Amino acid sequence: MEKDFVNAIKFYYITSKLKDLTRSGPLVWKVKREIKETDASHTFGCLMLLIGLYSELKPKLDFEKTFMMLAVHEFEEILIGDFTPLDSITPRKRRELGEDAVIKVLDILSEKEKYLSLISEFNDGKTLEAHFAKACDKLESVLEFKKYVDAGQTSLSNATEEMLQNEKLKKFYDLKVYELDDVFYLFHMKQFEDLGFTEKLWFNYLKPIDTFSLL
Repeated sequence: MEKDFVNAIKFYYITSKLKDLTRSGPLVWKVKREIKETDASHTFGCLMLLIGLYSELKPKLDFEKTFMMLAVHEFEEILIGDFTPLDSITPRKRRELGEDAVIKVLDILSEKEKYLSLISEFNDGKTLEAHFAKACDKLESVLEFKKYVDAGQTSLSNATEEMLQNEKLKKFYDLKVYELDDVFYLFHMKQFEDLGFTEKLWFNYLKPIDTFSLL
């Protein structure tokens, strides 16, 4: 029994490293904010977003399974760090690095196969639970940057020439009509239109939310 306690606490310390890992996005976009989002606070945000969306939208999915997917979906970053869509790494290479990393992170747990299976399902994105979890993951990042933009702590003007080598980003940048949070939303949400995440939803309903007036 003592060994079981020790393994549980060791797992806690390993995964708690996510609390100290600042997300790459705020660094890349030079967010002028003393406390920037960490991988752990991103995970918390995803879980709260899921609770809200599940409560109000009532999607026909396994809530507990989706919740657990989001709880463990960033474990790979303990060892490989946080990549952004602008990084020059292929999805296949990132998947390989991530799979090796989560095996090491979860190796101490007796039920590691259950969590490895959840992470693999999340990465595949083929089930409704995984698809919805991925939407929460992307939307949380967008909403976090909406806070930064609303507070005047970053903007699209922080894009560098190197970042603008990304053709998708440069297309939005050259239009000169979008703010950075708009670009983040449009960059990701086309792949989740089937869940209701449309341009109309963003510009007519989510974008106008005053993040400073809540509570």
